[in-house]
This record gives sequence, C-alpha cells and structure tokens, in this order.
Amino acid sequence: MNRVIVGDEAAGWEFFHERLCRPGRSYHDTKAEQLAEFGVPEQLIAQWALTGSQSPYYGPQMAHLLGMMDGAMERMRPDGIARLGLYARSIGDVLSGSREDAEIMDFGCGAWVDASRYFASRLGHATVRLVEVNPLPLYFAAWQLQQAGVKHEIVLATQGDDASLQVTSDTALIIESTAFEHVAGIRWLFPKLMAALPPGGLFLTNYTRLDWTLPKYDGYQDNKDFAPEAATCALDLAYRYEWEPAQREGRGFDLWERR
Repeated sequence: MNRVIVGDEAAGWEFFHERLCRPGRSYHDTKAEQLAEFGVPEQLIAQWALTGSQSPYYGPQMAHLLGMMDGAMERMRPDGIARLGLYARSIGDVLSGSREDAEIMDFGCGAWVDASRYFASRLGHATVRLVEVNPLPLYFAAWQLQQAGVKHEIVLATQGDDASLQVTSDTALIIESTAFEHVAGIRWLFPKLMAALPPGGLFLTNYTRLDWTLPKYDGYQDNKDFAPEAATCALDLAYRYEWEPAQREGRGFDLWERR
C-alpha cells in the first residue's frame, strides 16, 4: 500500500497565522520584533529591510539571522516556496503515532525551527534537538522554541562532525532543508543519518527531491554528484511517501519512513 501525504491548506494557514505571526502582524514584522527582542540592534534590522544583503557590514552569521525576515523564509506558508505548511498536518498525523516524549532532530535550524515547533506540538512532549554549525542561528532558533514553550537541546557542531551520532533510539523525526548544500562529505553522512533512524522514524528532507545539479546551488560538488544516487540509497532503507497534490518536479520535500 502506498503511503500518501495529503495537503490541508486550511490547517496550514491556521498554524501560520495563529502561531507564527503575532496578532495583526505579518511574518516579516513578527520576525523583526523577535530579532529585536533577541538582541539584534534595531538599526541593523531597519537597514536590512531597506537594502537586504547588499550591505558590506554584515558577517555571514548576522546575514543569516536577518535573512529570516525575507519572504523566502516563510516556508510554513501553504502557498510558499516549499509549501511545507500545505502538508504539515498530514505529516503530523504520521508522526503522531510516535511516543509523545520522542525527539525531533532539526538539522540546520534557521527558519526551519518553525517546522520543528509545529511537529513538536503534534507529539505533545517532544524534545527538539537543534544541530547547527553557526552559533547565532542556533541560539536564535533555541530562543524561539523557548518563547513557544517547546523543550529543546542545542548542539553546536563543527564542519565535518558525524551528525548521525545525534540520532538516537528516541528520534522520531529528522528535519533537513538545504542544510546538506553546505555539508562536506555528504556521500557518507546522508546514508549514515538514514541508517541511524530507528524503525518507524521519519526523515523529512529536500535533498532527495531538489535538483542539486543546478548551478544556483552553490554547495559542495560531491553533494551534486551524489544527489541522483541518494534516493536509491534511501530506498534501500526506507519507504518513500507520495504526495497529494504532487510535489513540484525538482522542488519540495521527500518524507522517508525507516523500515
């Protein structure tokens, strides 16, 4: 029997507007307010709103942080770039079969803490394990979860760490989106992450869905070289879900369930 993830636009918009946007505020304005409360100088926030990443004064971590106000970061919108919000309820229905106190591994943090926040709410008492190589996005993600009352742990990794060691028998879900673009050695890391998942564990990723051969993806070349083989590798270990409506070719996500 095929495993199918079904879209639910109404549920997606409800979470986006009621949980990710403050009353009467847009996502951009909500993130700007949160960044200021987190401690980012309001002058930098205002400057980003005017010039975006064009200013030479931002370091890469601050640019990453401020970039969370951009429209492309509204990834839990049902009609957004990734349309993850469209499918979130159905993915959550699958996840809800896990233990309430299971763990969610958020690989890469950034704007994807929005997704971790949603899926943690579907489990009830889950712990979100945030794994990131850059301290500023990591600590801002943790701050957001703290504000939302979500139990979490932080793991400040270094490039080349074996992230599969962060996967335990308690891991119910790994969330990864575009983080693999920036990870060296993906040929060994992706299969190890998949293999480390306990039976029934879920892996939500766009690595096996995106066309990583496109020049606009500036990550490590071995990521692009390995991408066509990654889905085959995953099929040896896990079931691949189908989507209704179908995901866009070369975009969106795969959901894998460990055999």
